[in-house]
Amino acid sequence: MASVQTASAARPGLLVKLRPSRPWRSGPASGARDSVDLTYHSDTLYAALTHAMRLLGKLEFWLESTARAGEGGSPIRFTSLFPFFGDTLYVPPPRHIWPPAPSVRVRYSGARFVPASLVESIFAGHPLQDDRWSVDGVSECLIPSGRSGPFRVSVRSSAAVDRITGASAPHHTACIEFAPKSGLWFAVSFADAYTRDQWSDSLRAAIRLLADSGFGGERSRGWGRAHSPEFRDGVLPQLIYKGLPSVETVSWSLSLISPAEADQVDWEKGSYSATVRGGRIDSPAAGSGAAKKLLTMIEEGSVLSATKLEGNAPDVAPDGFAHPVYHAGWAFVIAVPAEVPRQLDVVAAPPVETPTVEEAEEAEEVAADTVPPSLPLEEPADPLPDPVDPQPDPDPLMAGPVSASPDPLPAPLPVDDPVDEPGEPSLPPNDPDPALPSVEEPEPESPMEGPIE
Repeated sequence: MASVQTASAARPGLLVKLRPSRPWRSGPASGARDSVDLTYHSDTLYAALTHAMRLLGKLEFWLESTARAGEGGSPIRFTSLFPFFGDTLYVPPPRHIWPPAPSVRVRYSGARFVPASLVESIFAGHPLQDDRWSVDGVSECLIPSGRSGPFRVSVRSSAAVDRITGASAPHHTACIEFAPKSGLWFAVSFADAYTRDQWSDSLRAAIRLLADSGFGGERSRGWGRAHSPEFRDGVLPQLIYKGLPSVETVSWSLSLISPAEADQVDWEKGSYSATVRGGRIDSPAAGSGAAKKLLTMIEEGSVLSATKLEGNAPDVAPDGFAHPVYHAGWAFVIAVPAEVPRQLDVVAAPPVETPTVEEAEEAEEVAADTVPPSLPLEEPADPLPDPVDPQPDPDPLMAGPVSASPDPLPAPLPVDDPVDEPGEPSLPPNDPDPALPSVEEPEPESPMEGPIE
């Protein structure tokens, strides 16, 4: 019996980062060629890895260890593929905390992916700062203000040419083009160290094979390829989410989930959404092209209140098909707090209320009835005499020669009489030395001129 994986238990894990070298295409549910699905889902990833295990000669051993593991589900589980930029991992935010309160600057409801570190910050009780974030409409990622998204959607034109008649049929196909230092990441969860040691090397080989041959659609055109994958061993969920422990937790899904009959989920609680998955079968033994049975699954980012949540991989092969076709729906979930911590109340000044016209008129009438009339001002007992303008002392250096008058006034004495140096004749204060040329001294600069520091 396979080991049971729970949302709260720490377990060995592997983080894989793919840096695409060519455009990628993941077809939408509608099947339209001029649009793409922004998420490469976990069930498609398992199907691609199963195809690679067949090429490596390990198909039966792989199916026995995963799809046919029995009660408890597969001991190896995968997240869906989500974008990254540099060291920032983007995730679908937990639905019970997203979107946050409406903002006049950022339309948070338009963000399909947010940084994993932001989820940790929200659960730690830190409020969002609207001036730091913006939503990239193309990638639907919440990005720092002033930056661009990790990828963009482009439409390529091509034409199918009939080899016999030479007739062409042009068509358009949408794809995803990635910015430098960006790509897609996913995580692998192992039930225990034994499972990790048993399958780690084979999984790395299968992922390298897919990076060379391509993920998704249009692989014949070279799409879906990636540079050498980057592997990082560690412990889950710390490889993705470094949240604080909480008493009451819920399960945050990072994969598509097909609930098993033994799962104990309170469907009246939580916040989740469902999607219908289908597709075509690619089987070397029984041929390709047959349609799978439709399967309803819980989407990534859903939050479930469950005491047991494992998921399963039901057989979706059409009736009478040559062999079973397993559709991976095992739960890859992380335990997160059921509620966001309450923010501290900020004491603010009471708002100033603007009175109405009626209230203002009533206040004026009350003031007129209560305020006493003003008393007359008393005259001062001893009024001060009119001030006399003092005559300024003349500057002995700037004064010119004194003109003769019938009754010349005596020259006023300076406030500070300079002491005559011995041996030097004293000059009258208003009579410049005739032997010296008259020099007009510049006025001193005002201390208020110039720039004020």
